[in-house]
Amino acid sequence: MAPQRHGKRHTATNALVPYDKSGSQSSQRQNDNEGSTRSFDGASMVTLLVGEKENPFHVHMEMICNESAFFKSAFMGAGQFEETAQKSMKLPEDDPETIDRMIQWIYFKTYPYDRKAAREGHQDAQSALWQLAYLYVAADKYGIIALKNDIMHLLYGIAGLNKTIPQDEAVQYVYNNTDSGSNLRRLMAEWHVWFVESRWLKHEIDGAFVHENSEFAADLITGMAAKLYGGTSPWTDSPINFLKI
Repeated sequence: MAPQRHGKRHTATNALVPYDKSGSQSSQRQNDNEGSTRSFDGASMVTLLVGEKENPFHVHMEMICNESAFFKSAFMGAGQFEETAQKSMKLPEDDPETIDRMIQWIYFKTYPYDRKAAREGHQDAQSALWQLAYLYVAADKYGIIALKNDIMHLLYGIAGLNKTIPQDEAVQYVYNNTDSGSNLRRLMAEWHVWFVESRWLKHEIDGAFVHENSEFAADLITGMAAKLYGGTSPWTDSPINFLKI
């Protein structure tokens, strides 16, 4: 089971509010940002109903469709899709906090997460890594390649500092929610090969974890073999090999 998420909210008081999640505050937000929203006057909006409670996220259609081929096909496609007509889509399996971060990135090319904890290995570092893992999986699901690359840059930097190690549960989540060949899978495996190998060699490996995560175990063995026979650490160059071009 994934640990409790403690995502910190980010409030931009002097910038365009990216979406409206609570209609009761919409007018006040528009007043607070008067002047910054004029370029969006008359722009089409779409609504994402996220999670079991269908939390509404009202987003400018052009913004989200420019970044995601998935949403472009659903909202702007030529097919007779319900989403195209209603400009609304239900995302019952997604986490509102993760979609919150995804939409903030679409508008501002940044998102809130505990960067200091992740980079310095503070006690909240695992929470930050979980936030990035959730966000990558969402970006992968909806085909937002630039966001995936942004997250990989961050994780590459965090791994290189060798102060924060992903929990086994985080590794399992990544492998359960990405496809074979995923760059995030590769980074998780290489992270263990170059920075966590001693833990696997000095202590008894959890057989149940290996059994349940055979693909990770295979990637780990492949990476360790390459390292043993003179492989070069991916952290001596740049994250380019982990990026989707």
